[in-house]
Amino acid sequence: MKKIHVASIVLAFSLSACGGSSSSTSTPATPNNPQSTATAEGFWSGTTNTGRSISGLVLDDGTTWFIYTSATNNQLIAGAIEGNGVSNNGSFTSTNSVDFNLEGAGVRTATVSASYTPKQTLTGTVSYPSAGNLTFTSTYDASYETTPNLALLVGNYSGVSAVKAGTEAGVASVDANGNFQSTGTSGCKSSGTISPHKKGNVYNLTLQYGPSPCATPGGTVTGVVFYQATTSQLFGLAINATRDNGLIFLGKKI
Repeated sequence: MKKIHVASIVLAFSLSACGGSSSSTSTPATPNNPQSTATAEGFWSGTTNTGRSISGLVLDDGTTWFIYTSATNNQLIAGAIEGNGVSNNGSFTSTNSVDFNLEGAGVRTATVSASYTPKQTLTGTVSYPSAGNLTFTSTYDASYETTPNLALLVGNYSGVSAVKAGTEAGVASVDANGNFQSTGTSGCKSSGTISPHKKGNVYNLTLQYGPSPCATPGGTVTGVVFYQATTSQLFGLAINATRDNGLIFLGKKI
């Protein structure tokens, strides 16, 4: 697969860029949005032993979503890792992760083993059956503890998306009810919904592709959306039910 070039939409891949909100529009966590103090839950941002930037989150149910950049250019998104993990007394493990790689490796299975200090550090190893290991260190971003606000996402976006077949530029929109619509330069249309996740400053995404010329006609992916209010950037990660294809979307409000 081709890489997504960040170009003028500079994320720097700190979690304050992926998931944070501006202080003027965010609301502190409330009793209805309590944050865990004993697990690896939260936003995390750091680097790998190969010089990549890595950012992502561990949700309240243990689901993980991480993105990483090229080893030679931190302005290139090189892939994403999705999985389900378990936190246990400072140890986090995911045995069913998949790496959705945009550098030609395709979709690979992986395991993640990490140690964590709640709301401080997450350090570990991503292991591949036939491709060696990747180690990483990351720190916690407290922007996870603000309450998501769907109204901030409303608007039109210009961006680029990647699936297993390749990348494509396009436009997208989000309305006040969280309805998501997108059209690629090929004419592929997709639609879905975005809604605040029950915990953390993150949104749930469900997206269905339209008919041909979409690369996966009628296919459905589910995942998460991050939004950065200060830069008007929207970033989505999603995967299909069989976990052999996914979506990476990066857009800027226009």
